[in-house]
Amino acid sequence: MVIGMRNRKERRVVDQPEDGEEGVMTDPNLYRTMKYYNLQKNWTQKIEPHLSDELLVEILVHDFNKFTFGRWGDEFTADKFPRDFETCLWDAEHLGSGPRYRAYVKHSACHWLVNFSLRLASLAVPKKPWRIITSDCHSTVWDGHDTLFDFNFLALGVAPEDCFALAYGLEYPVGEFMKVYFAEHYSQELAPDHPLQISSFQE
Repeated sequence: MVIGMRNRKERRVVDQPEDGEEGVMTDPNLYRTMKYYNLQKNWTQKIEPHLSDELLVEILVHDFNKFTFGRWGDEFTADKFPRDFETCLWDAEHLGSGPRYRAYVKHSACHWLVNFSLRLASLAVPKKPWRIITSDCHSTVWDGHDTLFDFNFLALGVAPEDCFALAYGLEYPVGEFMKVYFAEHYSQELAPDHPLQISSFQE
């Protein structure tokens, strides 16, 4: 299974603050102490009140529609959830409906959900300098210190240090959204021997 593939965008160099400034990783081993923002614990108090935010909904519909329409020709609308389009049985062993945040989880769609996560993180914890970090393997939201705001890998049980290591290829400026493209059609899966067919970190 391919890890979160998206159409490649042209990589660009972003200005990085000097070492020692807020939000800059000065310790190369800092990622080893990473943690996920606790979506389940904070859902009712800090997350749910923002789910009707106009811009948040607009971002989700705009970006995730590029995934569903590109992948299957299906339209994603505001009355749906990413999980409605799940095709992977990653949660087959879980009993019941599970934590409410899982409605926004879709296997291999991290790149089309990261702008949604950035906006939501900025609303829920506005004092943190949230920014997107991304690679061809994964996209996530990072506070520049030790916290990741990530629906998919939290749900899938991927260790936060592995999440960071997979995503830290390009760091966006604080608060800047990432341009996303239409997903490749499902018939364009990579060959089983392609280097990105990494089985140990399936998203």
